[in-house]
Amino acid sequence: STASYVNAYTGDYADSLAFSREARAISESVHNVWGISYSLWTAGSVYWELGQPQQAIEAMRECIHYSDEAGFMISQIYLRTDLAWVFAELGDLDRAQALIRDATALAEEGNTHLLPYIQARSALMAIAQGELTTAAEILAAMWAKDVPINVVQPRMLTLADCLLPLAQGEHEKTVQCCQDRLGDLRKYGLRGYVPGTLLVHGRALAALGKTDEAEDALRAALDCAQKIGARWIEWQILVAWSILHPKGERGEVKRAQAQTLIEEIANNLDDPQLRNSFMAREDAQQMLVDSPSQSI
Repeated sequence: STASYVNAYTGDYADSLAFSREARAISESVHNVWGISYSLWTAGSVYWELGQPQQAIEAMRECIHYSDEAGFMISQIYLRTDLAWVFAELGDLDRAQALIRDATALAEEGNTHLLPYIQARSALMAIAQGELTTAAEILAAMWAKDVPINVVQPRMLTLADCLLPLAQGEHEKTVQCCQDRLGDLRKYGLRGYVPGTLLVHGRALAALGKTDEAEDALRAALDCAQKIGARWIEWQILVAWSILHPKGERGEVKRAQAQTLIEEIANNLDDPQLRNSFMAREDAQQMLVDSPSQSI
């Protein structure tokens, strides 16, 4: 199980799932409910990164079920938070917010050292909704605690720390934040988080008018995403690249690739409501209508 989550963070997704299946089989053979929950800890997140949201939701729900039965508190809290993020990204804010409330209530019952993980996700959700003051307050509260954001990772800047200044129009600050975060991610071998951070970096550079540097960042993001099979972030990188070049063949090729991935991910979902809310995302719509936006 430990090997499973380590490989999830390093972007070695096939190995992560293989270790997860092996750990689960062993735990089931001895009727160890806690072990089953632990074996599933990052399986859902891996499926999510692979662009398989249906499998991600099912794995996360299963992990929550077993962690509740076993009293595995960190899994109870982290998996509710992860599932909330999945629903938020798919456009179902009601279910996302309900899960965040549940996770927060559990953490506040004697496990406040686990709150920063919830706060990091909550800040991302607030930024996505344009609630920038709320996001800033959440991040301030998160950093006020002298504990790791994720208990099994070094303390470092989060993606929300980089996205907030981007949303506030502080592009130079965003560039510096992304560079600092990328330095830590590479130092600790956390490759799974690199494509998303490079995407934010590229968007900030584009906003500064540094088109060539932005394209370099997006190219690096796309290369990393494709190497590790991170299809969820890949379509968003393709969106940014197509908007960077709204006219001409390069943009059209990336636009077509993004459309294909968006449709494949949508078709992976069993729930029509989730499928529709995902397809209604502004960035998805940018690729599915005739005229692409000029701003990334």
